[in-house]
Amino acid sequence: MFARFLACLSSIQGGGLAKGQAFLEILILSITAVVIVVPEGLPLTVTLALAFATTRMLKDNNLVRLLRPYDCRDGHPRDDHRFRRGYGNGRLVMHLKTSMNEVVTVTGDGTYDGLALKAADIGFFMGLSGTEVAKEASAIVLLDNNFASIVKALLWGRAINDATRKFLQFQFIINITAGLLTIINTFISGAEASIFSVVQLLWINLIMDTFAALALSTDFPTKAPLLRKPRPRTAPVMDTATWKMTIGQSMYQIVVMFVLYYAGPRLFNAKTDHEIRQLQTMTFNTYVL
Repeated sequence: MFARFLACLSSIQGGGLAKGQAFLEILILSITAVVIVVPEGLPLTVTLALAFATTRMLKDNNLVRLLRPYDCRDGHPRDDHRFRRGYGNGRLVMHLKTSMNEVVTVTGDGTYDGLALKAADIGFFMGLSGTEVAKEASAIVLLDNNFASIVKALLWGRAINDATRKFLQFQFIINITAGLLTIINTFISGAEASIFSVVQLLWINLIMDTFAALALSTDFPTKAPLLRKPRPRTAPVMDTATWKMTIGQSMYQIVVMFVLYYAGPRLFNAKTDHEIRQLQTMTFNTYVL
């Protein structure tokens, strides 16, 4: 534009008025070009500059207040745990996750962490270097200040939860099966011909109350439960899938027991009293197994 101005100025014939008029025309043309061209790239330039500056400030921990979970893509908050959160930022993240019905765990040792530790579902306190305020607000105290202890606590907690669900499922299956077998057999064969004897019923109670509890509660935890998401707060102990498996297994055992008890003498050709007692023992062992 400046070269064009010099070329036009040198080619103009006349006095200073003509050259001044030419200068004004070129100046107006230049301002018009700037007004038209600059706004097209200005917003992009400003946006890139702000994004770059914000990124630099975040990396240097100079903009901790912007660590609140403002980025929620696909319904999940995205926050970078490498950055140090100031007072209140942890609470912002925690409240957002809680509003999304997620289980929140907070670790802390300072006085300012007390509110977050108290409001969280599980609060871990660093026992060696923490304050008394944070200790009172927490639920679990880490005596060794080792973050790996949190993973172990989570591992054992989920293992105990799984063992409890297995034990309840086992109890329901035995109670439903034994109860229906006894009631139906009483209506069909009478009270004299019971499918289980008194000693066998005592043995079943011993298995379901003692041995099953020991077997299911002493399972060593594996890393497989850590791959699952936390269960919701309102989730029942026995979900729909567990009830379906429990009822299905109970019905299967009832059918097998009735087939062995009523059709067993004909299937195995049991005619004598000794053979019938052996068949009853086999039926009981099949139920136990």
